[in-house]
Amino acid sequence: MDINKTVQFMREKVDPDFNFVNKTDKVVPFTKLDKKIKDSKLVLISSGGFHLSEDDPFDTKDSLGDPSYRVIPKKANLDTLEISHDHYDHKYVNQDLNCTFPLELLKELARKEKIGSLADNHYSFMGYCLKTEKLKENARELADLLKKNGVETALIAPT
Repeated sequence: MDINKTVQFMREKVDPDFNFVNKTDKVVPFTKLDKKIKDSKLVLISSGGFHLSEDDPFDTKDSLGDPSYRVIPKKANLDTLEISHDHYDHKYVNQDLNCTFPLELLKELARKEKIGSLADNHYSFMGYCLKTEKLKENARELADLLKKNGVETALIAPT
C-alpha cells in the first residue's frame, strides 16, 4: 500500500489537512482476562453499521463518516436489522448475518456454556469514520457503560 497515495486521496476528497500518523512503533495495550471466558460476561461490538429498523440510520451523507453507535438488544429480532454502512459489499451479510454480527452464534455458545453470559445490549458503529476524536469519545462512553454493566470481554467484529 502506498501511503502517500492514500494521504493525497484523503486531502483531495475528504480533508485538506489530513495527515497520516505512523504509530507502528507503539506498543498495543493488552489486558489479560483474569478469569476463564466461560465465566465472563461478553458483548458484541461491530463496525458493520447495523441498526434496528425503528432506529435512525447512520449518517452516510457526511464525507467524514458517522462516529455514533447503535444499541442492539440481545432479545432483538435480528431479521429486522438494517445496514446503513455503504462502504462494503453486503452480499454475504445478507445471506448470513453471523459473518459480521454473530450474535446468534454467541447465544448458542452461551447456551452450551462455552462462554459466559451475554450482555443485554450489543453495539454497532459504522466502520468508516474519520471523525476520530468524536469516535474515541463515543468509544470511551461505551466502555464506561459496559464496565458499569459488568461486561468483562468484548468480541469486536470488524467489517
